[in-house]
Amino acid sequence: MRGLLGPLVRLAGDLASEAARTVERVRADRYKAAFRSLPFGAITTDSSGRILEMSPRAESLLGINAAEAIGGHARKHVCLQNGGSRDPLARVLDGAEEHATDARFSLLRNDGSRVPVSCTVNRLRDGRGDAIGALITIRDITAARDDEMKFQRLLAAAPDAMLLSDSAGRILLANDRASDLFGYTPQEFAALAIEDLLPEPMRNAHVRLRSSYGQRPVVREMGGRTTELLGRKRDGTTIPLAISLSPLETASGTLVISAIRDVTAQRAAEKALTDARDRAEAAKEELEAFSYSVAHDLRSPLRSIDGFSQALLEDLGESLPPEALGHLRRVRASAQHMGHLIDDLLALSRVVRVELRSDTVDLGKICTDICSKLRESHPHREVETTIASNLVAEGDPFLLTIALENLLSNAWKFTARQTHASIVIGARLGPEQVYFVQDNGAGFDMLHAARLFQPFQRLHPSSDFDGTGIGLATVKRIIGRHGGRIWAEAQPGLGATFYFTLKGRA
Repeated sequence: MRGLLGPLVRLAGDLASEAARTVERVRADRYKAAFRSLPFGAITTDSSGRILEMSPRAESLLGINAAEAIGGHARKHVCLQNGGSRDPLARVLDGAEEHATDARFSLLRNDGSRVPVSCTVNRLRDGRGDAIGALITIRDITAARDDEMKFQRLLAAAPDAMLLSDSAGRILLANDRASDLFGYTPQEFAALAIEDLLPEPMRNAHVRLRSSYGQRPVVREMGGRTTELLGRKRDGTTIPLAISLSPLETASGTLVISAIRDVTAQRAAEKALTDARDRAEAAKEELEAFSYSVAHDLRSPLRSIDGFSQALLEDLGESLPPEALGHLRRVRASAQHMGHLIDDLLALSRVVRVELRSDTVDLGKICTDICSKLRESHPHREVETTIASNLVAEGDPFLLTIALENLLSNAWKFTARQTHASIVIGARLGPEQVYFVQDNGAGFDMLHAARLFQPFQRLHPSSDFDGTGIGLATVKRIIGRHGGRIWAEAQPGLGATFYFTLKGRA
């Protein structure tokens, strides 16, 4: 038995060694299979930089057979060119860095052609920390470089200053408009961060804002009318800016596109417009106050003229010569007409000054009430009125009542000579709701329609129809304040139709 123990032990040892070698072969086969199937070029070297392994993708990229390259120095076969800059291979193999990566180089292939690549080199160390070689990975970035060129051309064609920056705020790209705006060359931009384009007091706060934006990058506007955003040019001067930020997701992380516009001229124009509006508003208020004051001051002498004329007519009317009596009556009629004119001017002034409020208004009910009052004031008239149902609008009830009073009073007045007077109030459907007031009265010549809504402009002699020429001007002001429009269609002797739209608060 003892004689068999020795051979059994040796056999067990041999089996264990064979099992270990089998495991190593399986591991090696798996490693080789994985190495050969890598989608990028991979090269391993020894500590001196001589090539030990080369993947098929590396062979394809370099344009060389692995058998020819293995044993040769990596610097001989992996030729990276970029205007004399130190490539990542040199930085690691010469001992300057443990890890280096760069996507700015072109690979010079064996046939003399060049391919833009991204190259990463990592130093390999054993369990004791001793350097045993390097791993070189090479990726063809032709498609990515083409996309980058397209992106650069897009930035170059943009009408605004455009900057591309990374999460650390470093400026990666800048178009010509950015150079024109800030005064930096594209090469100078490459050494700057976004904060360098801001006034110094704003820089620390912007770092925090940029960090916050990086946590939730969305399209957003900056430097609007309510926020003052300043930029700092190369010469130190500051300019107001409006900026639009857009995130750009890339393989290397989220980048930020900044579209920047100098709003100096816009701000100046806005200020000039605001100043002009303020001056116009002040002038309007002054003119309205003046008109209101003058109108009130004119009332007293007009009342005196009317009153004394009435007194003369009552006391001396029978004894006055007919011609003098006619003159006196014309004086009183003129005074009364002037009084009505002042009332209409004051009404027009109130229409301009009153604050507009919006509500749901039953136009049909308003028209019914107005027509009832007109019948009470003219009991001898027979006028057929037709008011459509569901005439509802959004607007100011007080002002819309004034507008309809003027339109219906005009229709009532200009149908006075018709045997069968008719007034229709309704609406027609279409792209927008259009309301109308139609009558079969005197009408007018459309050649003069442009004067219709101007103050004091009359299309009929006062001897035929009384009035001051203010009513339709008032209606137009009211409709305009509601964001609507008004127009008319008519024929002499065949009546007129006034159309108007309403859009609520203007």
